[in-house]
Amino acid sequence: MNYQEIILNELLDKYEKSKSYTHEVNRKISVTVSQMKQYHTENYEEKMYFHEAVKTLQKKNLIDYNWIKHEKENLLDKIWLVKENVSKTYQEINRVNPKEKYTSVFQQLSIIRFHIEWMENFRMDMMQEMNDKQRECTLLPVDHAKDIILALQKIDNIAMNTNTVSVLKRTFSVQCYKNSKHFEREVEKYLLKILKKYYLNKELENTELRDDELLAEVGITKYPEIVEFCGDMECYLNGEKICFSSKTMGSYINSYAIMQMSEIKLYGVKTIIFIENKANYMDYMLNKKPDEFVIYHGGVYSPIKGEFFKKIVAAIREDNISCYHWSDIDIGGFTIFVRLRDSILKELIPYKMNKQTLIYNEQAWQHFDEKYGERLLHLRGDERFRCFWDVIDFMLEHHVRLEQESLIA
Repeated sequence: MNYQEIILNELLDKYEKSKSYTHEVNRKISVTVSQMKQYHTENYEEKMYFHEAVKTLQKKNLIDYNWIKHEKENLLDKIWLVKENVSKTYQEINRVNPKEKYTSVFQQLSIIRFHIEWMENFRMDMMQEMNDKQRECTLLPVDHAKDIILALQKIDNIAMNTNTVSVLKRTFSVQCYKNSKHFEREVEKYLLKILKKYYLNKELENTELRDDELLAEVGITKYPEIVEFCGDMECYLNGEKICFSSKTMGSYINSYAIMQMSEIKLYGVKTIIFIENKANYMDYMLNKKPDEFVIYHGGVYSPIKGEFFKKIVAAIREDNISCYHWSDIDIGGFTIFVRLRDSILKELIPYKMNKQTLIYNEQAWQHFDEKYGERLLHLRGDERFRCFWDVIDFMLEHHVRLEQESLIA
């Protein structure tokens, strides 16, 4: 048994958890030998090997020690580090000093800059944490830091490239690591933790995004995205005129085509309605009026869906068209509406998301707990949600919410 290595590792473990690690503290880093399970006092031969190891380390000026009173050369009391030689202690057992381990990451972060605010906040926070704690960060472990930073830089580039809104996950992985599966296997879980802490800002704080939805928010998608809609629309794709008809049971367009769409025209449209739920979207199309243009919104829209929405809105700016959005009468639904309104369509109007709709459908109410009520109350004090305050007051009084599927005839 390598007692020297055992002793030094025990002391260094304690050192790294102590205040002495980050500050100059006049206090010994010591261990009580009797509490070390490797110190076999009942086995004379092993005890002597242990004593020999302690004396050898003292001669190297890495540790010092004392004996239990009246038990000199028989029972050890305490062992402590010679703190001024800590660096040599790490070298003695080929253990990496955490202070040295994070240095390369710190230096890399000090050189790069991100264009996106939340990324810059992350970069500055990581540098501050490393400087204060003098060790690697849990959100940026040294062994994966290079890959994580590469992923962030790629996301930053996607955001700054006006011709690119999203990249397929495996394409993203090849572009960053020359391997189609490396991102998913080695980097994705760390990036998701960063996104959940730094990307989910005030705009999305009330949503419950799945991991794939969160990645899509920053331009990483598993498959080419599809946007579904129903209505009379004409546009050009790579110079070719394309017509979509309201007489069909809906149309769709993929992410590549969305980026190429131009000269969009809506014919005979007086109303546009965004519908969050797929079942409600399909049901609505059965009785859609000829002058309506219906868009399947889904949950929190991704950047590519946002591009489609923006192009549709730009096409109706000169027309007198009413625009509605239909979501659940709950926190998620309200948040999705506010995001679409504030980011893309200021004139957006809630559809069947009012107090009267909630009261009329009492048989379909779903009750919520106190924790959900506290989150809902937070919206009641947020000016962005003023258009829902009336229904929120009723929800808080009765502790109920309503899913829009309940309204399907």
